[in-house]
Amino acid sequence: MTPPDPVSVPRSFLQEIFTHARESFPDECCGWLTGEKNSRTANGVRKAVNTYDKETHPTAKDRTAQTAFVISDKDLLELNQTLDDDIKPLIIYHSHPNGRAYFS
Repeated sequence: MTPPDPVSVPRSFLQEIFTHARESFPDECCGWLTGEKNSRTANGVRKAVNTYDKETHPTAKDRTAQTAFVISDKDLLELNQTLDDDIKPLIIYHSHPNGRAYFS
């Protein structure tokens, strides 16, 4: 199986995501990058709300909003409704506030 082509992300969008992570600290931030259909270049950043709550996710009692994320229902519905649009989600992102930088 051939891996997909990499996505090109403008430096200004990375800076916007870094700012989002700092604003959300100590909790994880989350959101997604948008792009045109059939394109591998991001053209926007869509911040989402992390609604992780260990009371509503009992299978992960050792996790908190500082170590996990759940995209809010409203944001997730919007993401889902744009999957077939001309501008659609390309990548979902989230931060690791007190951890290593790694793909997860």
